[in-house]
Amino acid sequence: MLVALHPVSKKSISVDEYILEYGEEQREYANRALCPFLCGDKMTLVRQKGIVHHFAHFGDYFCPSKEDKGPQYKNSPPKNPDAKHAAEILEIFKNNLKRYYKKLKELIPFILIQEFEEILNAAKKLHIWHYSQIKEFQLPYIFASLIDFHPQSPKKYKTKSVRELHFRFIFSHVIRCYDDLIEHEQQTVHFLRASYKQNKKTHAHKIYA
Repeated sequence: MLVALHPVSKKSISVDEYILEYGEEQREYANRALCPFLCGDKMTLVRQKGIVHHFAHFGDYFCPSKEDKGPQYKNSPPKNPDAKHAAEILEIFKNNLKRYYKKLKELIPFILIQEFEEILNAAKKLHIWHYSQIKEFQLPYIFASLIDFHPQSPKKYKTKSVRELHFRFIFSHVIRCYDDLIEHEQQTVHFLRASYKQNKKTHAHKIYA
């Protein structure tokens, strides 16, 4: 990662900014930067060709950012599928389609209608509607986590405003499958956007807690 959290202020800090303040040796464990994905792990500085290049996790904490292909939410089908609830929440979604699309546009920079369609296909394939007790307000965040959002070409879309980075949306470490959204309903859950450039994780942006 090219950006972590400051050990005291908890604000974003780059590798160069961290070295300027704390140096490269990292003798004090308490002064290590923190994981920007809020898993609770400390970070260590990693060298490439003799130069400090990026942050990496120091311990063995579970963190969704460690999974190269993204969090494995989709590998865990609903534990207790609820057909009645599925019909009810799907009806709510269909009646408020424009509102949900507007919310996704707020979450996902430069989302395309084709991507929205890909999300809906993924939701159907993964039986998202059948998760027992899933809440209506959770749907846009679940939708955003279903697929990755790739950089866009100005030439292809014939516009100057395009998505320049690769985005992936994840929940904080307490969520390992969508059923956990129900089980951890009383616990603080963060929703984050990971930004990538040239296959390098550059930044984590907290969207809500």
